[in-house]
Amino acid sequence: MKRLLLILMLACGLSSGAQNVVGYWYGAANVSTGTGNNYMVELILQQNKTAVQGILNYYFRNSFRSIKINGNFNSSNRQLSLFNIPVPYPGSTEALEVDCMMDFLATLRVAQAGSNLNGRFIGQEKYKYTCPDVVFDLRLNKEAGNQDSIMTALRNFKETFQVWKPTAADTLVAATVINRPVVNYVVNRQYKERETEVANEIFVDSDSIMVDFYDNGDVDGDS
Repeated sequence: MKRLLLILMLACGLSSGAQNVVGYWYGAANVSTGTGNNYMVELILQQNKTAVQGILNYYFRNSFRSIKINGNFNSSNRQLSLFNIPVPYPGSTEALEVDCMMDFLATLRVAQAGSNLNGRFIGQEKYKYTCPDVVFDLRLNKEAGNQDSIMTALRNFKETFQVWKPTAADTLVAATVINRPVVNYVVNRQYKERETEVANEIFVDSDSIMVDFYDNGDVDGDS
């Protein structure tokens, strides 16, 4: 009898904890086609009965975006739906000039080890054939999920879209260049030891002359 009561209490506890999706959720999202494109996602949610509002932050390549989102949560089947979310097309260049309008569909899973939102971003009607689904697994951060911090985040929200570009300070490393003379001791020794062959002596009357040298292109060590 005691064991039955304990099981019922645990079930009730888990069920009551599963009735909302309030809190901070963190995790990664990946394109379902296996291209390896990765989104880092943060979701801050507040719930009023079935209505859900919050903030979605995500990183993709060199961009960061923070947007306000709205949707609903069905506690009977633990389905969370958020709508009209602009997600960068995974094949975009670094300019990220293409957005896919997508909906966020997730299932709440509650366990003693922690709670998760598993699901995917799904392209809306105009985008479903060009924008692949983005699959995610978000985990609830219990330490950051108090009501005060959630309400503060919603109250202070400012929509953000930033693209990071490296500056010279990010890419150049300070270095000290020491100029050292390059000495070819073999050539220097050979130059000093060679004999001087006088082919001809030319006498001139002027105080300056111009001499043109010709080399036939053979690598013979002359200079």
